[in-house]
This record gives sequence, C-alpha cells and structure tokens, in this order.
Amino acid sequence: MRWLKRLLLAAGSLLLLDWDRQHSARTAALPLLSSGQTDGLVRISVNGMDFRARVAGLGNSGPGLILLHGFPEISAKQTRRGDRT
Repeated sequence: MRWLKRLLLAAGSLLLLDWDRQHSARTAALPLLSSGQTDGLVRISVNGMDFRARVAGLGNSGPGLILLHGFPEISAKQTRRGDRT
C-alpha cells in the first residue's frame, strides 16, 4: 500500500509541472517589484529565480505583513485577508 501512495504522489507531481511553460511565460511578463508599486501582481527576482508575488498596501506607513500560501491554495484567496488588516 505504501508503494501505491508514493506512485500516486509522483504521478500527481508530474501532472502539475509547467510542461508548456505558460506559467513561466506569464511570470516573466509581470513587472519587477519597484518602490513605486503599491498593489497588484509583480515579479521578484532573487538569485536567478523569478517568483510571482501579490503586493498590497506598500504605500502604507504601518508594519509589513507577509502571507505565504502553498498548493493547492492560490494567492487570490488571501486578498480579502489583506483588505481587513
């Protein structure tokens, strides 16, 4: 039974890969995070890797807040949380 779980996990992981590079292309098309940006989707480039980020309220004077998500959640799910802070 253990081998079946591992097989299903491996198969699921392969299905989720960005085979046609659409996600990578959409991420590359996003603007780089800059000091003038206050809201929206941006790209953050770190050590040769690009990450998608959703930023909000960068122009505020209060403390910063970082919300992390992982599969299967998406960042859009957390936008309402940001509105309440």
